[in-house]
Amino acid sequence: MKILFLSAWYPNRYDPMPGLFVKQHAEVVASQHDVAVLYVHPCNIVEKEIVCQNIKGVFTTAVYYPSGANYRWGNQIFVKAFLFLKAFYVGYKTILAGFGKPDLIHANILTRVGVVAWLLKIITSVPYVITEHWSRYLPSRNEYKGFLRKYFTRLVVGHSSGIATVSHALKTAMENKKLKHPNFVVVPNSVDTSRFVPGKELIKSPKKIFSHISCFDDAAKNITGIITAVDKLSRKRQDFELHIAGDGPDRAKIENHCTQLGLTGTFVFFEGLAEDHTLVEIYQKSLFTVLFSNYENMPVVIAESMACGVPVIATPVGGIPEILNKTNGLLVETKNTEKLSDAISWMLDYHADYDAGTIRTFAEVTFGQKAFFDAYQMFYNKAISE
Repeated sequence: MKILFLSAWYPNRYDPMPGLFVKQHAEVVASQHDVAVLYVHPCNIVEKEIVCQNIKGVFTTAVYYPSGANYRWGNQIFVKAFLFLKAFYVGYKTILAGFGKPDLIHANILTRVGVVAWLLKIITSVPYVITEHWSRYLPSRNEYKGFLRKYFTRLVVGHSSGIATVSHALKTAMENKKLKHPNFVVVPNSVDTSRFVPGKELIKSPKKIFSHISCFDDAAKNITGIITAVDKLSRKRQDFELHIAGDGPDRAKIENHCTQLGLTGTFVFFEGLAEDHTLVEIYQKSLFTVLFSNYENMPVVIAESMACGVPVIATPVGGIPEILNKTNGLLVETKNTEKLSDAISWMLDYHADYDAGTIRTFAEVTFGQKAFFDAYQMFYNKAISE
């Protein structure tokens, strides 16, 4: 089967972080199907640029197009919409030439790419399914607003052949917004458990190391709150190091904040963007991983940490309570830095009470690529059998 992925978020030349889970999803499906990805990105350029690459068996087409900022009416919504749709049109022609007509379209992250999938269905009669990752529907975020957004989202959902989310919390939140479908499934994000594995032995260090892997979006991830908790803890004990890996819009702000507190190089270390084996090594040298998000859906970081047999401290937002329990980590109250500081201190002392093998087994069953592929195969089969 030929499957075309459309995605609102995807790793690109400007930022390798957005939509990594969509890229990983496409690669898993490509193990058994022919898969292409089409992604468009507005830029401050004059002429569009089309980049086609075969990345891990996925025919990947990125269209970089003028954002319209230099046009007289470039900031008008109808101009932006026209440029967006034009970029997808050009990209789809490239897909047809290099990949062929798809049997199924898979739209990731609503609403705009869902509209594109719906238009393609009208024009080509190719059915489409949706996977939603965006946490905006959740009560903790509540950003699903606006008449046009709601109208087009309901239209796109209603004409789709199925919807998938990565958590029951998101599914319930969408259904509460009247976004329902008879083929509505929950499939957690996948992790390559052959790559994310426990270390053969804990890397020796004079200090106890724990980690935070982040896209440096402070409004969502509340990295500032983690730093505050570490600052409080550093006044009580000095036997630990927090290693932060990743990149994103608030990285400079967070690094400056740490420097001002005198934590950088003593209690907090910034690893920069970590990928592939470097990322795995960060998990393997950590006693535990910490997240302190204000809102979430189903963080891949938790799945990766568990695949390495490493317990997690996180907040009870989004789908996190569905996977985090007393066998694999701790839940702490959102925004409560005092409770987070106490949880980190407790975990520094009692991390050995968690069994790495049990955590790893849970990750394999819940996030393993075989389980992920089988679930999506059933989802796709039901979609195309309509």
